[in-house]
Amino acid sequence: MVFAVRADASDDNANDEDANDDSDGDADDDGATGVDAFDVSSAITDSKSDCDYSLPRHQRCACHTLNLISMTDADKAERDAQYKKLSRSTFGKCNALWNKYGRSAQVVETVTGTYGLGLKRPNVTRWNSVYMATDCYA
Repeated sequence: MVFAVRADASDDNANDEDANDDSDGDADDDGATGVDAFDVSSAITDSKSDCDYSLPRHQRCACHTLNLISMTDADKAERDAQYKKLSRSTFGKCNALWNKYGRSAQVVETVTGTYGLGLKRPNVTRWNSVYMATDCYA
């Protein structure tokens, strides 16, 4: 895989216009295009390459790390029989309420009219969505 890197990024619009105006396909007279090409796969695999390009160090996602920690702690807490029974009972009722709220417009109107606010429903893509859904009504 080969990528091209522009040597002078300050003249982007002018280079784009020149490329569009060059309809006859002839190269420029000076021969300089202002673009340096390099092979990415060889730069990655060749650790002793004389290329100045390198990938940055891997950065872990903080939210994902917190999610992994909280899930590990939650799994450890589930080993206690009393906590597990209480947790399953509570979240079973919450899940039933969240499911009913998500399926019925009449339930949404009733909850909103009675309490003056809507329910937050957890989703899979947000690591703290269960916490946010239960914290609001505690």
